[in-house]
Amino acid sequence: MALGQLLLRITFFQLFDAYLLPLLPFALIVVSRRTGDWLDRLAWPTGAQALALMVVGALSVRGMQSSAQAIWAGSDRLLAQGVPAEQISSSWEWASYNGRI
Repeated sequence: MALGQLLLRITFFQLFDAYLLPLLPFALIVVSRRTGDWLDRLAWPTGAQALALMVVGALSVRGMQSSAQAIWAGSDRLLAQGVPAEQISSSWEWASYNGRI
């Protein structure tokens, strides 16, 4: 199931898209199950790699959220200072929320 979702997301989104990060540990689990006994001797390194991948993914997503929050706050600050929304270059989420699009 997770491998199927990974393939669909690669097909319909860009490779290295942010939405792929949560699926990487599941893909690693699916690949490890398919290899069978060959990977059993590497269980600890595989588990450590999956854990490290989840930590890196969580940090990456948190960084993207912090960046988006800073852009949103800066755009709101400009709007509060009286700058029209049409003159503020911001994210598409902020622009659509404030009626610029």
